[in-house]
Order: sequence, then C-alpha cells, then structure tokens
Amino acid sequence: MWLEFWIFQIGIPYDLGCCMPLAKLNDYISIAQVACGAAELTDAGSDSYFPDDIS
Repeated sequence: MWLEFWIFQIGIPYDLGCCMPLAKLNDYISIAQVACGAAELTDAGSDSYFPDDIS
C-alpha cells in the first residue's frame, strides 16, 4: 500500500501545489487508479478477484 500512499500523499498534492497543467494532473489520476487496482489485486484478499488459479 506504500505506492498508494506515495501517490496520494505526495504526488497529487505536490502537483496541485505547483499548479501543474490539468493534463499532467490527469496523468497522475490515471496512475493512481492503476496503482490502487494493483494494490487491491495484490492484497491478501486477492482470492475475491481471482477465485481460480490463473498461473
């Protein structure tokens, strides 16, 4: 979950504080969404996402 923390606590607020272009902010939002999805998929509850062994 450290990646989520880094993006939301450092990445997005930092860009907002520096008045980054909206397109750049959208890039960070997309990265955050992917990171959140990856964090959830690799969480201990991943069985709820993949009930069958996909390896």
